[in-house]
Amino acid sequence: MYGEYFNSNRRIPEEEYENIEPGTPIVLSNPSWGAFRQFAIFVNTETIVYQKYIKLEDGRDAYQIQVMSLENFTNYGENVLFEYKPSFEYATDTVVDNALSFVDDNIYLGLRSVVGDDFVLECLVGTEEFPYVLHSMNIGYHLSEERRKLVKYQHHAITIEGGWVIHFASTDQSDKPVITLQKNAKLHNPCLVTHDNESLPSRLDARNRAMLGLMGIVQFHNYNLVTNNCEHFANWCKTGKHKSKQVYKAIGSTAWLALSLITKTPQCFGGQND
Repeated sequence: MYGEYFNSNRRIPEEEYENIEPGTPIVLSNPSWGAFRQFAIFVNTETIVYQKYIKLEDGRDAYQIQVMSLENFTNYGENVLFEYKPSFEYATDTVVDNALSFVDDNIYLGLRSVVGDDFVLECLVGTEEFPYVLHSMNIGYHLSEERRKLVKYQHHAITIEGGWVIHFASTDQSDKPVITLQKNAKLHNPCLVTHDNESLPSRLDARNRAMLGLMGIVQFHNYNLVTNNCEHFANWCKTGKHKSKQVYKAIGSTAWLALSLITKTPQCFGGQND
């Protein structure tokens, strides 16, 4: 999946396209896309199967399994094709059968991954094993660590696969906080923040919401210590609600009520609430 792809991948030169083995998981990248990647299964040069994320007009999340040729799949400006190399073994002929079995013209409701990596994983391991493999990846957990800038505070992040987290934080390139990807190992003594629902489907939703933020599909506006901080982001990923307990404790319930009336909620492109 997305995090593991960054741990193990290989660029495929254009002259090798004709030699790609059927059933190979491939990933399309473009410098102009930022963090976004499109995951797919290579069947043959005329058949690339992938999952497309769709935001419906009423704001609901949906997806569709689509097919196109490799030429059309890679024919977008400065696209670069990679092979995703999972850490486990898989049978390529079974992967092809799995991918083709999902193909139809239907649009399905549900929050699937915006980059289609969950679809690729399901093709690789099969539908029956899919939830067990997801569970082993420790995705969708809410972590916090203590930090200090003048005063002590808690920084928050959401785990994804491959030892990565997604969080609302400053980067090495800018002091302006953005939603970004970081190795879990860079957090210092993180603690697990538990929520009422820690089932696998709920954690998968949290992971996929974090991915929407990372890709910029959901706009989290400018960072604000009181109204739009890292804990707001982590709680939104986990529950769909935009809140921060540490701000509530710091300023009190009366002030919090006033602030809640002016706090901006995450927005999708097109101005629709997620």
